[in-house]
Amino acid sequence: MVPERRNETGLYRFFRKWTGVAFEDLGLRSRQIAEYVSDLLTRFARTENIYRIRDLRGRRLTTIVDMLLEAEETGHVGEPGFDPFREREIRKHVGDFALFMTGIFRDYVEQLGVMSLYTREGERSYYEVYEFDSSLSVPGSELFKQLFQEFERVSGALDYMRRVYFRPERHSGPYRSLLERLGTW
Repeated sequence: MVPERRNETGLYRFFRKWTGVAFEDLGLRSRQIAEYVSDLLTRFARTENIYRIRDLRGRRLTTIVDMLLEAEETGHVGEPGFDPFREREIRKHVGDFALFMTGIFRDYVEQLGVMSLYTREGERSYYEVYEFDSSLSVPGSELFKQLFQEFERVSGALDYMRRVYFRPERHSGPYRSLLERLGTW
């Protein structure tokens, strides 16, 4: 195992611990969602994963609106860029991005005045992933239905977790600097 992967495994355990605690505090009982959210936080700890979606010309997409436009371009039958699997990938990322931003960076999203847009599009994107996956009998598709149904609660739990458990002064370990950076947004 390469050192970076070991670090990500430790980071996953860190996020899984605090996600479990926050979810328990708030009565969210889905272990599957807690594990998914912990994985999401681990992936998005690397900025390049937050902005990994690129348009067909290779430009990095940094807003939900840009990502949705790209999904639309790839999702029309008969169009040159039609690729339903790419549309599904983009939709999943929009759901993840919206959940992360409305949870971990809620104050920032609210300052921008896009909270309702991010919530609506996050829910819609997870629902579309659920529909796509379930139509192909993909195992685990129910998770995206749960994320659609529980989007606001999970987003609120992430905000709660950040405010209560992600305060840097509570941590002396290797992730304190990460938590300090989260506080600067």
